[in-house]
Amino acid sequence: MQAKQTMTMAQARHVMTHFPFASMISESWQVSQLPFLLDEKEMVIYGHLARNNPHCEALAGQKQRVLFRGPHAYISPTWYQRKPAVPTWNYVSLQVSGRTTELSESAAQTCMDKLLDKFEPGLRQDPEQLPSSFRQKLNQAIVHFRLDIESFHGQIKLGLHRHELDQQGVDLGLACSSQPLAQALRTFTQFMTNA
Repeated sequence: MQAKQTMTMAQARHVMTHFPFASMISESWQVSQLPFLLDEKEMVIYGHLARNNPHCEALAGQKQRVLFRGPHAYISPTWYQRKPAVPTWNYVSLQVSGRTTELSESAAQTCMDKLLDKFEPGLRQDPEQLPSSFRQKLNQAIVHFRLDIESFHGQIKLGLHRHELDQQGVDLGLACSSQPLAQALRTFTQFMTNA
């Protein structure tokens, strides 16, 4: 196995589902940071921007790139059984490309409901927290869109090409880390080795 490997569609879906906060870049270099919601059946991602965001001018039918940053962490050479070794950084990254389309009002409402259900189930059933008049006002200040994924390119660098004892050392090092991304990288590595 190589030091870096390309990503399968199943792995790309995993990254978009578990690491949904990404950077969207237009052809005119507008950049926005936002959460995305993947529809696996259609291979479409949904998002929204504040209506006053200049990126909205680059939405209608235009090409966008979205960069998903998966888990990543520093890897100490002291974690390896075999010496000498150098420090490195293991990571997972994904870039998807496609064209964006603004959503109709009803599709936008459905999209917002799905986002709320994903990130805070039950919140939209709380009329005190999200009364319908408040939601309508919010939706007027937001532009909802879909991006039809035309292509994707992902890279995975997990050190799976290394000797089994070195991999076990990295697993232990990540397990002992207090960094949440190190824990997420460990989980993703286990997902990759069990897939």
